[in-house]
Amino acid sequence: MALNTATKIKFQQTLDTGVFSSEDFEFLESQSYDDAVISIIYRFNKKYKMSITIGSNGVIEIEQSPGSILDKENHSKKDTWGVITSIKNWLDLMETDMNLSPSNRILEEKHKIFEETLKRIESSVDKIDKDVLFTSSESKELAIRLTKLEETFKVKLEEEHQDKNKLNQEIANLSKEIELLKNQLDSFTKGNWVKAFTTKVYTWSRRNPNTVKALGGAALEMLPADIKEHFPVEILHLEEGTSSDHNIGSE
Repeated sequence: MALNTATKIKFQQTLDTGVFSSEDFEFLESQSYDDAVISIIYRFNKKYKMSITIGSNGVIEIEQSPGSILDKENHSKKDTWGVITSIKNWLDLMETDMNLSPSNRILEEKHKIFEETLKRIESSVDKIDKDVLFTSSESKELAIRLTKLEETFKVKLEEEHQDKNKLNQEIANLSKEIELLKNQLDSFTKGNWVKAFTTKVYTWSRRNPNTVKALGGAALEMLPADIKEHFPVEILHLEEGTSSDHNIGSE
């Protein structure tokens, strides 16, 4: 069973959107038993494709990449207009995916860097007595140092951000993050807390690189000596030589 000419033309014309044209696609026809199968494939990146199977019983099955949620999705349509609507929606999803591709690559690269950073943190934490809890006095001292770090951080944020709304949002986020780190002191082991803390500092350096650079090693200076001496400062892109100007741990 083959697709009739009128339906074929309708499907091909649907590919002309202004963004895409029918020439951008391979339009292939084949038969499977009594079914007509149409494959629409984007010539320049074959991951973008749609397969339309029209059964002799009138059932129309569609498989497309990308889908609205998944990379590949299947659904059914009852008639030609349903198929045309599906093609239009698929083209919209294609355009969105293509526009997001550069951002996706950047996110993937950042995620890879972050995973590598976590591995280095894990390696450093393995050198300390990581399964031991902080003593009460250690927790109190670290909580005080976190408060000082927050105050110093806020001053630097005010210097970096001219947009008051963004500044206020960053300060609000910072306060919540510092409070969480304080609460974790009494429930996390030293190893897990150090991982949580350094991951947070790494996140701050991504959000506010100039602020963290200006602080230098201040964030790491607040750590206990047995932890700090094993910690690879460079993974957080901090300048080790500048910490003396902002020694959070000093009284």
